Amino acid sequence: MNELKKQKRKNRLSIILLILICIILLSLGWFKSTFSNVTLDELIFHIKVPLQGSNLSFIQSYLLYLKDNGLIFLFIICATCFLLSQRFKHQYKVNISLKLFKFVKKINWNIKDDRKILFHVISIIFIITIIYTFIKLDVHTYLYNEFHPSKLFEDYYVDTKKVKLEFPEQKQNLIYIFMESMESSYYNLNLEGVEQKNLIPNLENLAKENTHFSDSKKLGGAQAVSNTGWTVAGMVSQTAGTPVKLSIDGNTLGEYDSFLPGVYGLGEILKKEGYNNYLMMGSDSNFGGRSSYFKQHGNYDIYDFNSAIKEKKISKDYWVNWGFEDLKLFEYAKEKITMLSNKEQPFNFAMLTVDTHFLEGYTDDTCEHLNTNIYANAVMCSDKKVYNFVRWIQEQPFYENTTIVISGDHLLMGNYLFPAEYDKKRTVYNVIINPRVTSDNTKERVFTTMDMFPTTLASLGVKIDGERLGLGTNLFSNKKTLAEKLGIKKFDNELSKKSDYYNDKLLYENKKN
Repeated sequence: MNELKKQKRKNRLSIILLILICIILLSLGWFKSTFSNVTLDELIFHIKVPLQGSNLSFIQSYLLYLKDNGLIFLFIICATCFLLSQRFKHQYKVNISLKLFKFVKKINWNIKDDRKILFHVISIIFIITIIYTFIKLDVHTYLYNEFHPSKLFEDYYVDTKKVKLEFPEQKQNLIYIFMESMESSYYNLNLEGVEQKNLIPNLENLAKENTHFSDSKKLGGAQAVSNTGWTVAGMVSQTAGTPVKLSIDGNTLGEYDSFLPGVYGLGEILKKEGYNNYLMMGSDSNFGGRSSYFKQHGNYDIYDFNSAIKEKKISKDYWVNWGFEDLKLFEYAKEKITMLSNKEQPFNFAMLTVDTHFLEGYTDDTCEHLNTNIYANAVMCSDKKVYNFVRWIQEQPFYENTTIVISGDHLLMGNYLFPAEYDKKRTVYNVIINPRVTSDNTKERVFTTMDMFPTTLASLGVKIDGERLGLGTNLFSNKKTLAEKLGIKKFDNELSKKSDYYNDKLLYENKKN
């Protein structure tokens, strides 16, 4: 009787393990097919921050993937349940003799019920599945980096608060356009479903006409490195010269008194110099901690999806893509910039586009559909909208004293445009329009989005003592970036490791100091 109870427990455990195996493999398959270059650091970050304000279309994508690929797993589960409901009695004897040098171990395995074999087989498959998932998610590398801290920050991080910054007497306005997932890679494509080889002809023209930093002799940009590859991480890297990395054993961002309290960034610098800081986006600014970062680092006035509802620009039940679309974003931006330009103080207006967000992007009625690939059309439409917006700025009376920076926030995450096996170099787009300084060293540079922080200040005519802030280097100067000095692979490898300096001085400053 006891033997029968034990077998029933094993039967139930077999079904539970089998269901877990199916869920893990299906989820892993969906994740790898949807998010080509998402790292474990980013996963941990989004687990630890609120999902408030996110576009939940990825849930629909996941459910569709389960529908399309789950039938075979359902069949396996049903077949296993049937086998476990039967009682096949056979005698199995397994004798194994293990020898290792002088050590000898004999194992005698006597099985009287076929279902025991099934239980052991499923258990082994479960263990293999866990190991396989760890390998595919690169968990072993993450754990290695957590237990082998880097001294990168101790050796190279420059505390911005301690750097002498000299502003010109006539201060320059700044308009900073973060373009969602905008890559220079889009200008020269040969992909299935992308009939237009160049998806960003207007951004390419802006780069040719103005200051564009490239990793090649042609259109290029910043190389992607660890902990800068999602929206808030990209925005922090470009405005503070530091990555965003949460330790797996730390608290959630919602439990912190502040977001990266040890960081001193662009917003704080400009606020101290009398600038009006403003941030606009069509999504909910609370998503990913963006609101916390910009309010706590420069006291930005923030206009987002919720603000548009309060101003009755859109109705309470309005929802397109991630909130309101870029067609409205640029319309509202013109109003706010005009308002800021009429004030006596200089202004720093930052904005974040959203129509090119994965999975498929978003196209409105003004967009052309020149490609079979939907996302490619979203890129082309965004390219045109930003170009028209820049031309509008250049027609305004305040333009003479205004610098425009356009930069992608990070590389495209999903596989909707680039196939998983795509192996060509991809870089983040940038252009600086109407800077107060020039450079003859803009081509064949090795740099990251963190270098945009001091470079942006330099474009406003600010003189930076030492030409470095955070982990960033002023690209207008002749000083080598850290990526050039250390090599991009070594620099990226060190960034991915745990940093005691980062955790103690930047991430947890008001918790530990």
